[in-house]
Amino acid sequence: EDQGGRAPSSKRTAERRSLSRHMTSAKSASAQPGSATGASTPFATVNVSPFLWKTWNLVSDPSSDHIISWSAQGRTFTVWQPDLLESTQLPATFKHSNFASFVRQLNNYGFRKCHSDRFEFGVEGFEQGKPELLTTLRRHDAPRNKKKDAEGKAGTAGGEKRGGGGERGEIWGW
Repeated sequence: EDQGGRAPSSKRTAERRSLSRHMTSAKSASAQPGSATGASTPFATVNVSPFLWKTWNLVSDPSSDHIISWSAQGRTFTVWQPDLLESTQLPATFKHSNFASFVRQLNNYGFRKCHSDRFEFGVEGFEQGKPELLTTLRRHDAPRNKKKDAEGKAGTAGGEKRGGGGERGEIWGW
C-alpha cells in the first residue's frame, strides 16, 4: 500500500513511490517535492529523474553547504570541496563516488560549468526552492556512433544551431 492506503496500480508505480519515500527519508533536510515551496499538495515525482531529485536535495541540504551549495541567486550551485563531495556525499547519495561521473551526468542533463576557476554549474529549471521545475529537465545522451554524428553535422545548414539550446547562455548570462 502507498501512503494514502491504496494498492499501487503496477510494480513500476510502487517502485517510484518507494524511491520517493526513500529519498525523502534518507535526509532529514530533504523534503518531498513541493514542500520546500510551501505547496500543500506536492507534485508527483514520477516525472523527475532520480539523479536530478537526489542532486537537488544534496545541493539544498544546509548541512553540506561547506561542500556543495546554491549560489546567492539560487540559479546555480557550486561544489566547494570536490574531494569531500567524492568521499562523503556521493557514496551516500548515489551508487558511486566518482566526481567525474557526477559531472558527466550533470552534462547529460544540460548543466554547464559557469566559471573556469571553480565548479559552479547551472541549467534552466534547476533552481533553489523550486523543485517543481525539475520536471522540465530531460536527459540528453551524447550520440554513441561518431561516424553517424559526423554525417549529421555535415547535413546541418550553416546558420542552424544543433540541440536547440542556443538561448541558454542568453537566459543565464554565461
